[in-house]
Amino acid sequence: MTDGKPEAYFRGRKLRGREIDVPQGYRGVIVKEAGKEKTAFQNPDKGDMEGEEGAEEEEEEVTVLNEVGSFNEVVVWNHEGMADGDDAFVKGMSEWIGFAKAMHAPGEQKNS
Repeated sequence: MTDGKPEAYFRGRKLRGREIDVPQGYRGVIVKEAGKEKTAFQNPDKGDMEGEEGAEEEEEEVTVLNEVGSFNEVVVWNHEGMADGDDAFVKGMSEWIGFAKAMHAPGEQKNS
C-alpha cells in the first residue's frame, strides 16, 4: 500500500486500487453451488379454467447456493491510476444499488 491505497503488480504492470464499501444495509457474500433440487410453487396465472379462484402448483428445478464467505468492501483495480467515479464498474455498482432500492421500496400500486 502506498499512501494508504492498495497497490499490486500483475505481469509487471502496476495496479492501483480503490476501496469501495458495501453500502449500509447490504452485505457482500461469496457463494458456492451446492447442487440442484426441485421445488414446488403456486402459479396464480394457471387457475381453474371455469373462473374459480386458485392456483396450479408447479415444480421447477433451482440451483442451491451455500454461503462460504462475506465481505464489506470491494477493491476496483486499474492500471497505473486509481478508478474514479467514471469507471464503469464503480458506476454500475452505484446504479445497481439505486435500482435495487427503487425496486424494493414500498410504494403505491397502480391498478389499470
